[in-house]
Amino acid sequence: MAIDAGAITVVVPTQAATSANPETAGAITLSTAAVKGGFQVVEECDIFEVGIVVTTALTVSAIVMAVERATVTGTGATFSALTQSNGQTITLTSPTAAVAIGTQIIKRGFNVHLNKGDCIRFNVTTAPTAGAGYIYAKLCPTGESASAAADQLISST
Repeated sequence: MAIDAGAITVVVPTQAATSANPETAGAITLSTAAVKGGFQVVEECDIFEVGIVVTTALTVSAIVMAVERATVTGTGATFSALTQSNGQTITLTSPTAAVAIGTQIIKRGFNVHLNKGDCIRFNVTTAPTAGAGYIYAKLCPTGESASAAADQLISST
């Protein structure tokens, strides 16, 4: 990962620009175990951090969120756990059951390469009784391989 290349932050969902309360508008309900969103990878990059910014306090149970990847996207895409080269899966787990508003739950210390065309999704596998927030991922562009560039169709206009 080339730190001097800059970083990209993806936020799920995108905050509602027309809301008088953008700090909570559109926040994801985290109190059910389900896929909460994701994003399409549009350039070769490394993912090195994921997190949740809590906008409604999490209660009773610690949240566990798996980060998953599909390498072929579209209808019927198959997702599996995002794993490091050593086989360790990328999972975010809150250290406590009660998490206050404004707290960030962060998973760092990993680095996984993503290819252009991959799809990443965030799957809450253990949910708190209540809570909401925004999910984010930090990425670092790595440049495009020659084989990836050969697979692209360039507009003729």
